[in-house]
Amino acid sequence: MSPISQTEFDRILADPSAHYLAPEDVAHDHRLSRAQKISVLKQWAYDVHEMEVAQEENMMPSDSGELILDQVLRALHEVEQS
Repeated sequence: MSPISQTEFDRILADPSAHYLAPEDVAHDHRLSRAQKISVLKQWAYDVHEMEVAQEENMMPSDSGELILDQVLRALHEVEQS
């Protein structure tokens, strides 16, 4: 499988959850380099954290952000250890 284009990577980085069903999918995407996977997962974790802050401030309805954050952190750990 060929590496991902910079344009596609930028789109993924802008909204990882729109491109992957689960954080583990990022870890197993062979099109991405290790550094790209780490960037995407860190962005996903940041996005989830921002949603949690908005929920705490009653700006958004509550959902399963904590569960997703746990999944993102596990996938990030897996990539960083590989």
